[in-house]
Amino acid sequence: MNNGLQKIELKFNIFDTGREYTGQQRGYILNNVKQVINSPKVQERLRLREMVGYVGHGLREMAGKLTLGEKISVKMANGQMMVVDAIPSNVTIAMSIDDDGNFAHTQEVILNDEGRKLLGLHNSKIGGFSWAAGGGKIGSNTIISDLLGFDYVHNPLFSSNRGYILDSADDIYDREAILDNLSAAGVSNEQREIVLDTFTASAVFEAAQYREQLFASQQVIADQHEKQSELQLLLDSTTNETDILKNTLVTRYDLFKQLQNTSLLNISDQVLDALVNMNSPDHAEIVQKLLLDAASIDTSQLPIGTHKPLYAKRNIKKEFGYGDVESALDRGMYD
Repeated sequence: MNNGLQKIELKFNIFDTGREYTGQQRGYILNNVKQVINSPKVQERLRLREMVGYVGHGLREMAGKLTLGEKISVKMANGQMMVVDAIPSNVTIAMSIDDDGNFAHTQEVILNDEGRKLLGLHNSKIGGFSWAAGGGKIGSNTIISDLLGFDYVHNPLFSSNRGYILDSADDIYDREAILDNLSAAGVSNEQREIVLDTFTASAVFEAAQYREQLFASQQVIADQHEKQSELQLLLDSTTNETDILKNTLVTRYDLFKQLQNTSLLNISDQVLDALVNMNSPDHAEIVQKLLLDAASIDTSQLPIGTHKPLYAKRNIKKEFGYGDVESALDRGMYD
């Protein structure tokens, strides 16, 4: 006995949303999804035909929970509370997942007004199924803890989770054709306009969310690019300064190495290192000792050679006096 309007068989892959610019990349884990759908409570829910879905996620979102009773209390924009009937449109009657992440499920469209709405939209090739699962994000992955059913939404995350083939991305949105399909599915003329407008409004809201996510992602990328440019400039500046320091050290080393080879002073490699680098108190102490040693040398006793004197002698006029050698040469001696 057929209890529904129609059975719709679907398949999607949990690793492939089929989207490049819209939707969110969830990062599902195969073993986690397998464990949940094969759990005793989910299998019992499946067997008892309790994995129901609705036209849109709106009812679950308004109720703030995934599991709904027959009626839910909804807070309106004016602050007043309203009781709304939570009437399902479809029920999951079979589902499985293979080792490659291909998720197959069968939806039975319920023989009621909500089911007729779903079938009219489905026949118009608008919308698809989206699972209602509990869980949350852990790092870059999404971990699910429960699966309650599949709702019929305008923009399913997994684009292939539809019971039809999209012939062309350029198909024209034909409002009258959709309304005719709703009527053919059994939706009254009074309700079909409301059904389509409500469904379209939810799509506009989802599209706005996707645009915000896209703009936010673009801003993050722009900020990262700016920071990368700043870091590159800093790196280039640091590299340039490093090259200058290296060239300076090479020049200093050559200069003091020449001094080591030609100086009358004994300049050891330790002293040479201190002269070249001069970046610590120890280096300063070594250079200070060198200067003190140089100051204590009596250069007048050194042979004349190719080296320049360390110190310039001052030209001082000397007064000759008694006992001076210079005076004795010009004066007589009295015995």
